[in-house]
Amino acid sequence: MLSKHPLVLDYGCGEADFLIHLAQYFQNASFVGYDPSASVVTASARANSIGLKNISVTGDVDIVANTSYDLIIFSHVAEHLVDFGIFSRFSEMLESGGKLYVEVPDMLRYGEFRRRSFLYYFDRLHINHFSPQALASG
Repeated sequence: MLSKHPLVLDYGCGEADFLIHLAQYFQNASFVGYDPSASVVTASARANSIGLKNISVTGDVDIVANTSYDLIIFSHVAEHLVDFGIFSRFSEMLESGGKLYVEVPDMLRYGEFRRRSFLYYFDRLHINHFSPQALASG
């Protein structure tokens, strides 16, 4: 059992589907979603309609950058980045002992996916591709 009320940031949350699920399941934690797109309006409305009190969603990066988190989730965002400077900011945003969770598509396994939408991984929005070795050395 956690001894304190953990604070979790989902950086690049989109419409916050994952964050809303976590907020429902882990009601002893607080969740913040950040996304620079207009999807935060939909995310906020969904969280409010469900009645979740432990989640907030914003498009204002200054709000999230000036807070310390126990966990930062960075799921399927790095492949879209032009500037990787956010990683140095994450170290400043983490509480002592905090964790950073990074998830990206595995470029070495693209050939294994039998999806008609395989070009999803090579579209103009996915400008970076990572192998496990690249992530480990980064």
